[in-house]
Amino acid sequence: TLKGVLLSLAEQQAAVGSVRLDEERSLMAYFRAAVRREKAKRLQLAQRCSELEAMLAAGEGLAEEGDSPQAPTTTQEAENAVLSEVERGSYEFRHVARLVERSVSGAAPLGVSVCRVQRVFNSSLLESFQTALQEQAGPGSTVSPTFFAATSRVCQLVAEAGFCTPAELGGGGRSCALQLSTCVSGVLPEGRPGTGTDAAMGRIRTLLVCDLAPGTPMPTGHPDLVFDSNGFPETSLSQLRQVDSGYDSVLLPRQDDDIFCVYDPRSALPRYLVHFDVLGLGKEDELDGLEVERLKAEIEELRNNQAPSDDSSELCQRLRDLQQMHASEAEAWALKQLPPYRFEVVSRSSEPNVWQRCAARLAHAIDEGAGLAAGLEAVMTKLERIVNPGMAARFYGDAADLFYPEEHFRWLLHNGTQQPFAIGELGFFRESFDSGEAPSKGSGGVSEGRFGKGFYFGCSASLLGRTGLGQQHMLLCEVALGRSMLAQAARRNLDCESLKRAGFDSLHAPRAIGDETGMDEWVVYNPNQARPAFLLTFEIQPRAVAAELLRQLAQLEEQRRALDEQLAEALQEVEDARREAEETRSQLDAQLAQQLEDQDRNLYKEEQRSRAARERMDLEEAKHLQSLESKEK
Repeated sequence: TLKGVLLSLAEQQAAVGSVRLDEERSLMAYFRAAVRREKAKRLQLAQRCSELEAMLAAGEGLAEEGDSPQAPTTTQEAENAVLSEVERGSYEFRHVARLVERSVSGAAPLGVSVCRVQRVFNSSLLESFQTALQEQAGPGSTVSPTFFAATSRVCQLVAEAGFCTPAELGGGGRSCALQLSTCVSGVLPEGRPGTGTDAAMGRIRTLLVCDLAPGTPMPTGHPDLVFDSNGFPETSLSQLRQVDSGYDSVLLPRQDDDIFCVYDPRSALPRYLVHFDVLGLGKEDELDGLEVERLKAEIEELRNNQAPSDDSSELCQRLRDLQQMHASEAEAWALKQLPPYRFEVVSRSSEPNVWQRCAARLAHAIDEGAGLAAGLEAVMTKLERIVNPGMAARFYGDAADLFYPEEHFRWLLHNGTQQPFAIGELGFFRESFDSGEAPSKGSGGVSEGRFGKGFYFGCSASLLGRTGLGQQHMLLCEVALGRSMLAQAARRNLDCESLKRAGFDSLHAPRAIGDETGMDEWVVYNPNQARPAFLLTFEIQPRAVAAELLRQLAQLEEQRRALDEQLAEALQEVEDARREAEETRSQLDAQLAQQLEDQDRNLYKEEQRSRAARERMDLEEAKHLQSLESKEK
């Protein structure tokens, strides 16, 4: 009922207010921790000044100027002493970027690109780190790098004042452990408990690269270890030190990374503050033949090993081989009089990995940018794979003609316009401009946007206008971006020719650094640079309705699974009956063949006896006639 929906929305709004209040409390806790440490630092400085004054009074000389660093005199100088820019293009920048970008494993359905690196140097945190090493129960080893993801403001506060455990942030009932991962993908998914933030992936664009001193970690299978409902250990540093010979942390090994739960915030030392962009939505496996998979693997290997100055002719040849293979398949379809395209429904039960990856992409797109209104939720109800070999041939052919074909393809979202099935049949097309109308954004696949008439892609459902109530469609596309022109301000006169004259293949409008609700946008002006691969159908409803929809989907999936099992059993019974009929027919055929053989054998014997009888009769008749002739003579 409407009253129930309104009550649910009010409850959700209250929950959102509570989450915001928790975030404000977390920030205030960080500020209080920073103030406490600043007071302690000033107290130490005052004590040092008193000692120096006593030394001067005793006639002892001071050390030469410059032997010890001078304390910053202003807040700006203190900030500069903590965070310093790493020059883009330097070896240090490339090293940190490589650590982050290569650390995003297949578990996270996205790719990242580092755009800014700040070096963290905080002498007080370094001293605390060294003190924590000395106090640990186990050997003072260091794990580097480890990663911690949060909003940009929280990362800056950690760089200035150090880490705090969730218990110190006022998170009652939460784990009191600080959690860091050995892989970026381990900290990117939607807000793990204990990371100091509940921000989801769509709102995180910063992370800290840290040195970690875990000491002696307690193994996951230890009998004294108890886990909470989120799967994280419920313990404290004092309790760990009392077990066996003493532990300092808890190690949670996983398939793609290791999570360290540490209970002394001083044992994590931030080294770099990294700002990054999301590049598309990661990779997607397809049901290609072995030859196509081999060519794609060779293309990826060439791209990974190719330097910017290397010749890309071999890579282009592989792309043209892919083009030829898909063109041959399209011709084979035409000879068989098959449609040039088809939409294949992806079942959650038969292809769970593909379904889960696309559902994760949808969840990321919904959360990206402004997100949904309070109390609303998105549920993917249908997933269809678009199979069109002719369109794939055009895509790989034009990808080989880009200025920079060595750039990786990106998986991005398109709003699907009002004609997703037409795009699946023809690919992206420009026919909407031929009618003379001024198309709305997304009409016919091509859009009239702030960067001219082109094909607009993104990672955000808000950017694509797909956050309204009811059923929505989006296309998950493979896009050949090549070299992208960076743009911030609107340029409505851009088109394919002007972009080519400037030496670019596409346009990228990144969101501003530090903007937690901004959205990235990509534009291509050649329709063959994008290949729609999946059509995502989803419902946006109030949470109660969405939960009911999920329950109904689960029931339908269970019914489909049961029907599939019944159909499989029926087909098996038919197959068994057919096999039995074949065996019976074979037996009957063998018996009939034996009967015919016996009949032929008996017939032959009868013919032999009949011939012998005739011969005897003929012989007797001949003798009788001969005797008659002899009597007549």
